[in-house]
Amino acid sequence: MDTPNSEYVESRLARRVEWPLDVPPSEWDPPCAEYADHPGRQAFLTDVLAAMDREGVDALLYPTWTNPPAHLDKPSEEYKGDNSQIVAPATGMPAVTVPMGYSYGNLPAGLQMLGRPYAEGRLIELAYAYEQATHHRRSPEGFPEL
Repeated sequence: MDTPNSEYVESRLARRVEWPLDVPPSEWDPPCAEYADHPGRQAFLTDVLAAMDREGVDALLYPTWTNPPAHLDKPSEEYKGDNSQIVAPATGMPAVTVPMGYSYGNLPAGLQMLGRPYAEGRLIELAYAYEQATHHRRSPEGFPEL
């Protein structure tokens, strides 16, 4: 189906096709060294970990989005950003997003769990336990259960 933004979607997909599958990403898209060692990033990481230590928590939880979701055919007009690009990338801490219910009737809402560095196992345990306890995920209309 052709939508007003189908060219946008096609261009994004085409960009991904250009990525070589037999070469590690670090060779064609290396990490930004000056960003990884930036003093501000290290200070942010230190502050977040100090807050977690002070409160005795393994993870921080927050909604993935605080803005309404954009319709697929209007991303440039309606997209207002998300929260998941704020803490995890800026600190280098691992994060996972799990379903936390629905907004606007049937649009899925996500909960991001931010874990301590190198504690991905604990983060996966927490995400799995949350999903099993809440059963917030449901298959989209028109698609069978997994």
